[in-house]
Amino acid sequence: MIASILPLAWNLLATLPFLEAADLVEPPVISSRGGVLDTTITFARGTHSRDGFTITTRMLNGLLPGPTLKIKPGDILQVNFQNNLVDQGIPYIHNRPSAPDESNLHFHGLHISGEEPSDDVLIHLGPGKS
Repeated sequence: MIASILPLAWNLLATLPFLEAADLVEPPVISSRGGVLDTTITFARGTHSRDGFTITTRMLNGLLPGPTLKIKPGDILQVNFQNNLVDQGIPYIHNRPSAPDESNLHFHGLHISGEEPSDDVLIHLGPGKS
């Protein structure tokens, strides 16, 4: 049953405007200088429009996608991450979809220090916090 529905669903989705081929936009680049990249990244609700289709989503520095951080081996990366989402009053529950206004900034594929707070995926940054 599922196998027979998938082609139909794909054909339907392919007709939606947000799936049409479009030029990709290169996000802005924030580069290190003198061995240091010290920047602020804001996380907030925003709207993004493309080809007559508008979505409301979470954005980094008001952009979708957010900026590219460019550093060199040995550089120091310091990010002030500001969660500007509005508090929705929904508490965090471990291993369940919850706390939609909390966030975390972490990285994949970098060789980084293991010293806290470093790259701790368990740090929950609540709304209005940085």
